[in-house]
Amino acid sequence: MLRLLVLLALAVPAALAQTAPDTLRHLPPGTDFVLHEYTGAYSGYILGHNSRGTEEYAERYHIDGSGRLIGVIAHIQGVVAHPNHVAGFNAYRVAASGLPNALIGSKQLFYGDLDLSGEPMLVRFSAPVAVADSFFVSFNVGDYSHGGYDGDDVALLAGPDGSRTETGGGSFGQNAVRLHNHGVRDWADLYTQNFTPVATHLALFPIVELANATAAEEAPAIVSMDLTLRAAYPNPARGAATVAFELAAPADVRVDLYDVAGRLVRGTDLGARGTGAHTHALDLEGLAPGAYVYAVSAGPSRLFSTLTIAH
Repeated sequence: MLRLLVLLALAVPAALAQTAPDTLRHLPPGTDFVLHEYTGAYSGYILGHNSRGTEEYAERYHIDGSGRLIGVIAHIQGVVAHPNHVAGFNAYRVAASGLPNALIGSKQLFYGDLDLSGEPMLVRFSAPVAVADSFFVSFNVGDYSHGGYDGDDVALLAGPDGSRTETGGGSFGQNAVRLHNHGVRDWADLYTQNFTPVATHLALFPIVELANATAAEEAPAIVSMDLTLRAAYPNPARGAATVAFELAAPADVRVDLYDVAGRLVRGTDLGARGTGAHTHALDLEGLAPGAYVYAVSAGPSRLFSTLTIAH
């Protein structure tokens, strides 16, 4: 199975570096995501609200060894009329059938808290989840089959039809859909059992701390289109940290910092920056010790990495 990784590099001395978060992807950076819709007998979004009442959409990932699943980066679009309805982001073990099995982690968010722009949305699970070998992550729009959701039309984005291939995870259960059922969780393979011959990968990417991670100074940079994100330093940091990035073309740049709940705690527009290497001093004064996620945006590109504020 093809396993494309965008490494979230941590600038931690080798003696301190036990893990390094990776964002696992089956779709390469720069993919033009699609909002897939039904045609014919059914209507609505294939990966969201639709006339069939399907509720949850999952993608299977594989790691060599073990690690901790921290959360996901999701790309979602739609409109919301009931902001207090609840959506879920879940993690599952893999059953012998190849489909999702036992629930092992989750995070619930109100519809009103979803980023519906289609841009990367960071979701941290309520607690890190131990994972090994293969596992699923999913997006659950909830049980909308019995009314009360008029005006809500939300869906997960995915790659173009044909992006799910034999070399890119084309096996049964690579991605799955959960049908409406008040008994057991009724999962089906998205491509072969869902009456929907769309061969795709979901725009839902797990963030995993691998137990056998590379030491920080050896970790590669994160690259997406015209933006390269280098490891922030120092990390752990006190008071301030330097964010380093490179531009392949001039762009307007913004740097954001999020806490573990996904709330924006710092945000700075750097304005226009030219081609080449740049740094930004990220002010950490007054922030509580712990783990944070920062993002650098440059034109259409946006990349995430992690930063720890020391005691």
